[in-house]
Amino acid sequence: MRIPLTPICLVLVLVTMSLPWMAHCIAERDLARHHVDEATRRSLVRGPDAFVGDWKVRVSPDPDASRAHQKPYDDVLIFTRGGTFESVALREKGFVVVDYQADTRGMTTNTFTAESTSESQGKIKWTGVVTTGELKGEFQWTKPDGEELRFSYGGERK
Repeated sequence: MRIPLTPICLVLVLVTMSLPWMAHCIAERDLARHHVDEATRRSLVRGPDAFVGDWKVRVSPDPDASRAHQKPYDDVLIFTRGGTFESVALREKGFVVVDYQADTRGMTTNTFTAESTSESQGKIKWTGVVTTGELKGEFQWTKPDGEELRFSYGGERK
C-alpha cells in the first residue's frame, strides 16, 4: 500500500530543508544593509567557527606583577573544529590540548573559556573574545605552590 504525499506535507518538507539557506540569506541581507566591507562580512558570518584556526598573539604579564622576570612573549593559540584549544608556547611547559567552551551567539562578538593543566606547572584559566577578526583576552596561571600570575593577550588570525 502506497501513501501519497499531500501538497501540505511536500511544502513542509521543502520549507524544512531550506531553513539553513534562508537563515544565511537573511544574515547576508542584514550585513549588506549596514554596508559592511567584505573582510568584516566574512568574519561575522562565520558563526560557530569564529575561533577555529591559528591565532598569533602577543602575551603580556600583568603590569602589577611582582615577578620581575616576566616579559611579554609571542604565542600561537590553536582552536580546532573539534572544539579543542592549545597554546603552542605553553605546550613546552606541559600544558596539554583541552576542550574549550564558546558562546558564538553574538553577531559581532564571540567569547570562549578553557582550563588547561600541567602536572608540573599548575593550572591556567583562559578567557577571550573574538570581534571582527581580532582575538583578545586574559588568563590566570595558578602555580602548584598557589602563586597566581595574570596575563593579557591580543592578536589576529594567522
